[in-house]
Amino acid sequence: MTVEVVDKRESILMATLGLIAEHGFHGSPMSEIAERAKIGVGTIYRYFPGKQDLVNALYLETKKRVASYILRGFESSLSVRDGITHLLKQTIRYFAEHPAELFFAEQYEHSPLIRAQTRSEGIAEIEPILRLLERGVQEGELKDLPCELLGALISGPVFSVARMFVDEPARLTETFVDAGVGAIWDSIGQSS
Repeated sequence: MTVEVVDKRESILMATLGLIAEHGFHGSPMSEIAERAKIGVGTIYRYFPGKQDLVNALYLETKKRVASYILRGFESSLSVRDGITHLLKQTIRYFAEHPAELFFAEQYEHSPLIRAQTRSEGIAEIEPILRLLERGVQEGELKDLPCELLGALISGPVFSVARMFVDEPARLTETFVDAGVGAIWDSIGQSS
């Protein structure tokens, strides 16, 4: 029975992810989510009290998957520049390979639908990244800006570069990724 519960919950989350990526929040009614998940509408409400609860759960699940992927191979002992380069490349690749999650992240990273508590839990998933940014500021390798601002200066371009690869997959070459990562570094790194 536990497997069935996980499968239904996961089906609901994946159906929601797909529909929101295609049609946005308002274009994804619970009835269509249920249809895509191949369950009854009432089943959704057994797992999620409402649509906002469902989107918040999806936000956390997405954040966990993205963080798990981008932190793979990351070592806190890397230099700030090498660590950020690794994380940026991993993030661009992840989103290029998972366009639905890219579209969802673009829409909901700063959405008022995401509750403060959910956002805090999501931030906990990327704690090693925040520590790296803090270290970069302390060591003078990054511009002396709050981590939230550094994150904003990074996330917008990362989403844009990843979207280019979604639109034109043949562009996903090491040279192109390196150029994008270099430009992002230039926006946050201290001038030599």
